[in-house]
Amino acid sequence: MEARIVPPRGFPLRLLKVRSFSSRPSLRWFFSGFLLMVALIKSGLIIRQEKPDLVMGFGGYVSAPVLLCALLERKRTAIHEQNVVPGRTNQILAPFVDLVCLSFEESRSYFRKARKMVCTGNPVRFREKSPDRDQARTELGLDRRRFTVGVMGGSQGARSINAAALKVYERLRDRSDLQMLHITGRGHFAEVENELDIIKERKGGALYHIFPYMEEMNLFYQACDVVVARSGATTVAEISFFGLPSILIPYPYATQDHQRLNAEVLANKGAALVILDKDLKGEILAQKIRELMEGRGGYEEMQKRAREMGAGNAGERMVEALLELTFQ
Repeated sequence: MEARIVPPRGFPLRLLKVRSFSSRPSLRWFFSGFLLMVALIKSGLIIRQEKPDLVMGFGGYVSAPVLLCALLERKRTAIHEQNVVPGRTNQILAPFVDLVCLSFEESRSYFRKARKMVCTGNPVRFREKSPDRDQARTELGLDRRRFTVGVMGGSQGARSINAAALKVYERLRDRSDLQMLHITGRGHFAEVENELDIIKERKGGALYHIFPYMEEMNLFYQACDVVVARSGATTVAEISFFGLPSILIPYPYATQDHQRLNAEVLANKGAALVILDKDLKGEILAQKIRELMEGRGGYEEMQKRAREMGAGNAGERMVEALLELTFQ
C-alpha cells in the first residue's frame, strides 16, 4: 500500500523487510532474526546517507531497526502510538526514545518509563472539513435531505458488517427519510451488489448507495449523519476529526483487543455506541439506527460529544512537539 500511496505525493520511499518473532521459540526465529540483521544494516546506511535531525517510528516491527540505528547514531528519536493499548515495539522502545506521542490520554499508564510524553492525538490525512455536507452529498449522488448512515468495514471491507448493513436496509426500507452509503471493500462488492438487487425487488422508500472503495473519504464523512465502522486507530481518528456520532463494531481478532479499547474511549465520552462483532445482528443495528434517527438514542448529545473530540489538529500538535524536540 505504501508503495502505491507515498511516491506520488513526492516523498522518497525506502522499504525494509522484517517479520515478527513468534511467541514461542521456533525455526521461524532464525528467519526473523536474519531479516532483522539485514534491516539493521540497511537502516544504518539510510541514516548515514540521509543525515536526519530526528527519526520517528509509528510502531510495528519495521520501525525497530530504524530507531535502533538512530539511537546508536545519537539522533533525536520519537515514537507515536495510534491505539489505546501500545504494540510490543513501541513498548520496548519507549524508555529509550526522547519523546512518546500518544493518540489517547488513556495510554499514559503503559509508558511509565518514558522520558517524555505528549498527547497529540492521531494525525489524519485531511487538512480541513470540506466540502460542506450538501456539496458532498451532491457529488456522491445522494439526497441532500435524508438522514444518511455511512457504513464501512476498513480498507478491505468486513463481511459481518456488510451482512448486517443489508439486514438494516431490509428492515428499514420503508423509511423515506433514510439513505445508506456503503463502502463494501473491493473483494466484497459483487456479493453485496447481488444481495442488494434481491432486496430492492421488494420496493421501499429508503435509498441504498454502494461503492467498492472510495479515494476521497472526506466526501464520505461529510455526507454522513452517523458512521457504522470498525474501530481501528485511523478510522477512530477520522470519525473524531469530522465530529461524527458512530456505531463501532471492533474487529474481534485485533492484537491485544485494541479495537475494542479504542471504541470504548469514544463510547465512554458519549460519542459512540459499541456493538461487539459476536453480538452484531441486523435487527440490533437497525434498532440503534432507528433510535438515533428518531432522537431516542441521544443523537444530539452524541453529536455534541463527537464534535468536542474533533476539536483541534493532531498533525499540528505533533509537528510542534517534534520541532521543539529537534531545536531544544
